[in-house]
Amino acid sequence: MNLLLAGTESPLAKAFIKTYKSTYGMVALDPNLADFTQVAPIKDVFATYSFDAVVYFADSQSKNLSLFKNLQYVALLKGVRRMVTCIEINEEIGTFNQLIPSLIEKDSIGAGLKWYQLYGKGLKPKTNKVAALVSEITKKSYAEIEKDENLSLTFIPDAVKLIGLLLQNPLAQSVYEAVPNAPVKLSAVAKAIAKNYEDVSVKVLDKTIDETAHPDNMRLMEAFPKFKFTTLAKGIAEILP
Repeated sequence: MNLLLAGTESPLAKAFIKTYKSTYGMVALDPNLADFTQVAPIKDVFATYSFDAVVYFADSQSKNLSLFKNLQYVALLKGVRRMVTCIEINEEIGTFNQLIPSLIEKDSIGAGLKWYQLYGKGLKPKTNKVAALVSEITKKSYAEIEKDENLSLTFIPDAVKLIGLLLQNPLAQSVYEAVPNAPVKLSAVAKAIAKNYEDVSVKVLDKTIDETAHPDNMRLMEAFPKFKFTTLAKGIAEILP
């Protein structure tokens, strides 16, 4: 299977490429070479290569909606049988999040995966809460959490596996909440990190947790009933320096 990849600068995309580089042929769109928010450059890529599927790793740039629409249009035009869109939910791409699921479900080749807080190697402490805790605890042997909260975490290797499953299952045509069954407390993440070291303390200043809805993954588990998410303890152990 030959894949066209878009948005490949993220840690998730890099993990996907590393995992499947010997399984699939891959060509990545290089935004430095052309403006792929326009249709013509994407048609040029399809004229040069033959693709069985497209994987789009959505980023936080506003132009990603135009890129998605162009990829979807040309993929359908060229007879591509699968397009998987990876959507990370955050405030910066609210418009994208609202529009893409409906656009995916209207075509015959699309499927999407949504996650809310990814964790794994390559994420930066400034923008990722798990990475920030790992950095703080490994440097200071101490973590102070101002207010506890629930996180809908997805381990990057799990996300990579789910992308692979969607590529291999063209009958799965929906947008799936790619999260485990239950949320995880931020304090539980800190304690899972601390267990791997000696004499590490975790202090939570405010233990009250605001009620927030955890995404329902029932549709995902119905599509892939044998899939199992990595436990928090195992995931944390794999990312520690």
